[in-house]
Amino acid sequence: MQKDEKKSGQVTEVKDEKANHVVREEQRVKAV
Repeated sequence: MQKDEKKSGQVTEVKDEKANHVVREEQRVKAV
């Protein structure tokens, strides 16, 4: 993720936030 941040900057940060949120939701479903 850090590599992408260097390339795209803020744009990638926003994408990472959305991706991280999705991953968290997936982890919750798997945990349950």
